[in-house]
Amino acid sequence: MSDSASDSVFRILLVEDAPDQSLLLSAVLQRLGPFDVTLVQDGVQALELARGGDFDLVLTDLNLPGIDGAELTRRLKEEFPDLPVLAATGYTDPAYADGAYRAGVDALMTKPVDPEDLEARLRELLPRWRTHDGPAAVLAVGAAPGEIEMGCGGSLAAHHAAGHHVVLVIPHPDADDERAAARLEKAAENLGAGVVVTRSAEDMAAALTRLSRELLPQWAYLPSAADREETRREIHTIARAALANVPTLLGYAGPGTSLDFAPDVFRDVGGWMDAKLGALAFHHGEAGDPATSPDFAIAHARYWGRFNEFGEVEPFELLDGRHAAGSHREADSDAADEPSMPPPWVPPHLPGFEPLAPAGTS
Repeated sequence: MSDSASDSVFRILLVEDAPDQSLLLSAVLQRLGPFDVTLVQDGVQALELARGGDFDLVLTDLNLPGIDGAELTRRLKEEFPDLPVLAATGYTDPAYADGAYRAGVDALMTKPVDPEDLEARLRELLPRWRTHDGPAAVLAVGAAPGEIEMGCGGSLAAHHAAGHHVVLVIPHPDADDERAAARLEKAAENLGAGVVVTRSAEDMAAALTRLSRELLPQWAYLPSAADREETRREIHTIARAALANVPTLLGYAGPGTSLDFAPDVFRDVGGWMDAKLGALAFHHGEAGDPATSPDFAIAHARYWGRFNEFGEVEPFELLDGRHAAGSHREADSDAADEPSMPPPWVPPHLPGFEPLAPAGTS
């Protein structure tokens, strides 16, 4: 990584083969801040330059000559795992975005690039990699005890196994009840997570805003907006607003999820089901709620496993604007004009993860 941050000049490697786009992006970058921009037009040259120079960030198109932006990102992340990669593409097919995230991009923008969006992405990525020396952070937001563990507990255990700092945020009317607090903490500990308990959904906004500012999370999990219960939809709206700057937002299925739930990401959590079931046991054992029962968790994971080699799977909506509160994803009218891509159910590895081996494997 570059030492240029010490004198407030940041080196950006811009990889763009279209002359008009490269000139536009260079001009926008120069206007936005103290950026030293190096422009290249193909992936091979970009990789060579990255190996020979200290860059603070790579901004790349995905459709490049030589090696494409996804392959460039994979190679960069193998050699420079701390180097943030911001990608831009003119394609809007969800599968295209999934492919970019599988390759390891830290954030993705749609062309034509909005200067305000570009500035926001740069502010998200550069501070994180310049000043945040701790592990990558993950937030998970729930509407009630046990719902986070059921919806994304396996994925959170995988984050913990990858060395990430995981924090659960849950509203609980009995926040002062020592027994209830201990149960929440023990369930979170089973996933390798900490927990923040708020008294109500309204208190959650302030807590999430503070955590977002202090931890600079790279991922956040929240209840899907496609839910029959108003409380979960309210939590979704609160979290979506408070965590708007988090690069990757994922919506998980809850007890009241409706048929409008339209997942894009299907993560195999077979290696972390024991941790998930152990966390759920603290909630189910107390109340006996069928929605937190181990049997239901296993059945739910295997049901969604049909989208990922019939394993044990957690499904997520990738919340990048396609899943607005209360809406269902609509088909892209330009899909027929886009290049052939893998089907949207192909499970992406979440951005920033190295491929993780399930527990018990080498």
